[in-house]
Amino acid sequence: MLYNILKISHILSASFLIIGVSLSIKLWYSSSADMTIFKSIQNYTAFIIIPTAIFQLLTGFMMISLEHYNLSQIWIKDSTVAFIIAIGSWFGFLYLMLTTKLSRYLQYSLLILCLAAMLAMIFLMANKI
Repeated sequence: MLYNILKISHILSASFLIIGVSLSIKLWYSSSADMTIFKSIQNYTAFIIIPTAIFQLLTGFMMISLEHYNLSQIWIKDSTVAFIIAIGSWFGFLYLMLTTKLSRYLQYSLLILCLAAMLAMIFLMANKI
């Protein structure tokens, strides 16, 4: 019963995480880079992305614990690495938004890396490879 509740809440929080990232990317892409846009994306990050990412970690590892999976399984290790890459590239994107208007291509690259890592996590967890 607890596992099913955790699984449903894990999936719902993943949806909120993807929505928060998507809204931020849409806002960034459709507007000129100014400080109000950065503040909006920063608010999405602070109030949607970070809390749901932390919740994802907690519920994910609780489900792994309840099912007695070995933490050395490939899909768990690779999903954790993909999570770290996604969060790191997201914060790199935010940092570049704040510090430079140097290269939008570098920001695109970090966003693509973040999205690819998120898709890799979904694939790994769905297939438990």
